Amino acid sequence: MFNKNTTIVMVTLLAFSVIYTSFVVDDAELTGNALQINKINKQAGFNKFLGGNSTNITKKGGKRFLSDLVIDKVDYSWDNKTNNTNLTIVYFEVTVENIGGRSARSSWLNIRLDNVHGWTEYRDFNIYVPVIPAGKSVKAQGVTSLKYPTTWYGIATADTYNTIRELNEHNNNATFSVF
Repeated sequence: MFNKNTTIVMVTLLAFSVIYTSFVVDDAELTGNALQINKINKQAGFNKFLGGNSTNITKKGGKRFLSDLVIDKVDYSWDNKTNNTNLTIVYFEVTVENIGGRSARSSWLNIRLDNVHGWTEYRDFNIYVPVIPAGKSVKAQGVTSLKYPTTWYGIATADTYNTIRELNEHNNNATFSVF
């Protein structure tokens, strides 16, 4: 990420001429060898293109080149067999969608379940989430045991360790209830 009002100077050497380009950006990202310019500052600097043909630098349409993980859906099912402690096995399938413009590397999704019934009891576990290409979703699966019959209130959080740089870091949660 570049700081606001960073001056970018590019010099291109061609067989018979040199193209000198200078402009000031408010927002740009370097990914590998590609420079993505998100906003050019039209007031600061000269934004000039000298030599050869005129060069245009345009903002990429749509979302910026960042991942953005959201919880699309939380499904669950349970094994009807309970033992004498009223515990049942609950299977979770969480759909995680990447609504950003860049693939998201693998990460962990956290599920926290709270049972408020005169006392507080909880379950807290992580589920592995594989790489999610931009604009795609994956289903991550996990299992735990819960006391039945009781209502459990849950929060699913994508990228629980905050290891993926996202367009919006505040939309990774979804709430749900079980039973």
